Amino acid sequence: VIHSSKYNKPFNSFIKEQIAGDILYPKDKPTDMRRYATGFYTIGAIYPVSPNAIKRPKRFEYDRLTDAADVTGEAFLGLSFGCARCHDHKYDPISQYDYFAFQSLFASSMFKEVPVGKKDGTKDYLLEHKQAEENATFFTRGKLNSPVGQVRPGLPHYFSSKSKMPKTPDDYTKRRLHLANWITSDQNTLTARVIANRIWQWHFGQALVSTPNDFGLQGAKPSHPELLDYLATYLIQNKWSLKKLHVHIMNSSTYRMSSSHSEPATPAILDRFPTNRMQAETIWDNMLAVSGKLNRKMYGRAVAPPINKDLVKSKRNAFWEKEKNESDWMRRGIYVMIKRSMHFPFFEVFNGTNSATSHGQRERTVVSPQALTMMNGEIPRKLSEAFHDRLIQECGDDKAKIIARAWMLAYGRPVTDNEKRLTIQFLSDTDMITWCHALFNSNEFVYVR
Repeated sequence: VIHSSKYNKPFNSFIKEQIAGDILYPKDKPTDMRRYATGFYTIGAIYPVSPNAIKRPKRFEYDRLTDAADVTGEAFLGLSFGCARCHDHKYDPISQYDYFAFQSLFASSMFKEVPVGKKDGTKDYLLEHKQAEENATFFTRGKLNSPVGQVRPGLPHYFSSKSKMPKTPDDYTKRRLHLANWITSDQNTLTARVIANRIWQWHFGQALVSTPNDFGLQGAKPSHPELLDYLATYLIQNKWSLKKLHVHIMNSSTYRMSSSHSEPATPAILDRFPTNRMQAETIWDNMLAVSGKLNRKMYGRAVAPPINKDLVKSKRNAFWEKEKNESDWMRRGIYVMIKRSMHFPFFEVFNGTNSATSHGQRERTVVSPQALTMMNGEIPRKLSEAFHDRLIQECGDDKAKIIARAWMLAYGRPVTDNEKRLTIQFLSDTDMITWCHALFNSNEFVYVR
């Protein structure tokens, strides 16, 4: 994912590789990036065995196909496919038969553990074809103990009847590729709308469609439909380049507006930049970057920052072995380990999410544990001390230079005369390390305005 983003891989190619990388590039080794992109479908909360190690092949297969269908619908198409598992969708044109036909597109694939580490021999699960064709089973009310019969693979009738896509291929090894081609087809503009909406949300904190995972009839209507259509069209016309869309949005006068305004905000009117708090990983990255401790190494395995040992012991089956070298865990938040049995507390308190399901929008709470974590947490304290050391190293004992540099690093803007006066007054009876810690605890440090 990181490599694709860095080198601006077209988003339609990115989707195809996640769904059918093994079909597109059959000669690639499991260690090749295009090949292990299918690991996207193996990272959910679905395991080949139950927690007590008793094999459950039927339950596993059903859960695996359910997860694949639901995540594909929500992540790429912005549709709640899962609502059609037990009955015809109450609102959207997706029947229960359509749902299990959609599952069949994945039924002839399986999880296979293969080596993906080029040097350390790390193994992981990827998608591979089964030895023979298989189809999903239609279950009454979606209950595993009520099978009706096998269902041939197919796209939802409503969509396939309105497109010129060919019928599902007879070759069962091409099914996922057929699905990937349909999702990324220029005729299927829903995919472009969904990702354009998500990108807008990442920049402004508010999506044009406030239900990013539900573009169906029960989802919210776009606040600016013409703008959403324009962004989706721009993306397709620019060969699905996400970087070009990012730059286009960030160069707009809308993005460059200040959040300051004399009049109260009007719903659905973008007359100022909406104030929003950074996500948990961004706050983490910000502390590391400002303190000068950020390890900019790219790629590699997940890292485990230090957490309270008593907390680990209090969790059932939890395991968390922190990195031996301090610099190893001081990496961007995207590299911090995500475990279902043990969430990283700093991320959890700032509404972080896990990777088991698709999250259209994170919760944004303002609660006391967030302030207590920033004030009393071991890591924020350690990094605020490193921030102090960096300021002394770069500015010496010149207090005016220290204040100016601190403001530029922490807030990305020059300090005002009034702020400088108040800071000098504050430092007259408070040590500088406490002041650096206070900057980390300010609203401007964790909010984008």
